[in-house]
Amino acid sequence: MTKYFCICLIFLSSCSLVEFKDVPAVARSLIYGPPEIEVTMSSYEKAPYSFAKINIGRSGSGLMILLSINNNVYEWVGSNGEVIFTNNGKIIRTIGLEYDINILNPKINFLNCGECSSQYFIELSNPKALINQNSFFKNSHKEKIELIKKIDATVMIENFSTSKFKWTGKNIYWFDDSGQVIKSNQQIHPRLGEIEITFYYK
Repeated sequence: MTKYFCICLIFLSSCSLVEFKDVPAVARSLIYGPPEIEVTMSSYEKAPYSFAKINIGRSGSGLMILLSINNNVYEWVGSNGEVIFTNNGKIIRTIGLEYDINILNPKINFLNCGECSSQYFIELSNPKALINQNSFFKNSHKEKIELIKKIDATVMIENFSTSKFKWTGKNIYWFDDSGQVIKSNQQIHPRLGEIEITFYYK
């Protein structure tokens, strides 16, 4: 069973914000780390909650803990209040990044489709814009990847394009035999570097 961390939410206006000071010290210790973090079997076993290792562009790595799960939307929180929401491993919303995004119709079930296409609208910040993105998903191949142990993974490729900004790119998802995404490389904003996420579920 996936373990996640629950705290009370503080409501301001119409938005719900997570105050990081409310996260107990045991969870906070998961988030701070050196610029490059190595997750070992020992550190994984000691972690009380599910967490994700995040790299954005050429920046160092950081850890985010799994705060909640709601209708298959996973909410991950970072040390400075950054929040990333994922659905089937795909980033659908961010809060607190330099360039935030929000997919308006985020129910994207691509893991079992083999080949399928999807179209959705994305709200961008910095600059503020609404774009229409077309994506084509395809199961590419199987490969072994090594996280804290070697895992047989299926690789899903998402090729996307938008008319605005003439922005095209490719996202990659690795998922295990249970259908859970364990790693991904994603481009979510035309001005933001690629985000690499490795998920460690408890």
